Amino acid sequence: MGRTKTRKGRTFLINVLDFITELMADKKLQLGLLDSRITGYVVPPETEYNDPSFSDIKPIFASAFKDYLARNLNFHSIRPYRSLSMKV
Repeated sequence: MGRTKTRKGRTFLINVLDFITELMADKKLQLGLLDSRITGYVVPPETEYNDPSFSDIKPIFASAFKDYLARNLNFHSIRPYRSLSMKV
């Protein structure tokens, strides 16, 4: 994952995960992958990646998606909706 830039015949590839973790590394912060306006503390490398923007976006996304399922698709369920879960 990254964007390729070409300059003077050379190609540069910036890895997205490197970018969001290295840009503010001096402050021990990382950018959110889904929303780069949100920052959070860097998690240890041995743990699963944790996007700081998930906690802000997840409730809004889940609510909007559940509403879409009910109104537009006429789908109703008593089971909880698990959005953006690494377990699913």
